[in-house]
Amino acid sequence: MRIAVIAGLLLLGLGSAGAQQIYKWTDAQGRVHYSSQPPRDVQAEPVRITPPPSARQPQTSPPGTAQQEPAPSTAQDDPAAARQAAYRENCEIARRNLALLEDESKRRFRIDGGEPVYLTDEERQARIAQAREMIATYCE
Repeated sequence: MRIAVIAGLLLLGLGSAGAQQIYKWTDAQGRVHYSSQPPRDVQAEPVRITPPPSARQPQTSPPGTAQQEPAPSTAQDDPAAARQAAYRENCEIARRNLALLEDESKRRFRIDGGEPVYLTDEERQARIAQAREMIATYCE
């Protein structure tokens, strides 16, 4: 296993050298080796390493294949769309919070994911007002 890792690192390191040749051979114990120099006493085969495409070279598709359309932009690509998605999510959260707070049967709440807390009527009314402000801000 260690030899395979070393061989892989060797290939990565030597792959950028460009003009160097890499050889592959199997020893008497059946282990595969890679080296820039072929061994003298064992038959080695050259390994063909193709360099990755340059970032400056345009990607061309093989003849007869259609060009793919670019992927539609996502919320991560467009700051305005990301903000709109965040507003929608905040609106839904505020509406759920308001519905829970207005339910008279509920008196115990988890604040910020902590232990359940019993809210007084004043605390509950303050949180209802806060939820309504959030709805006014985030819901259109």
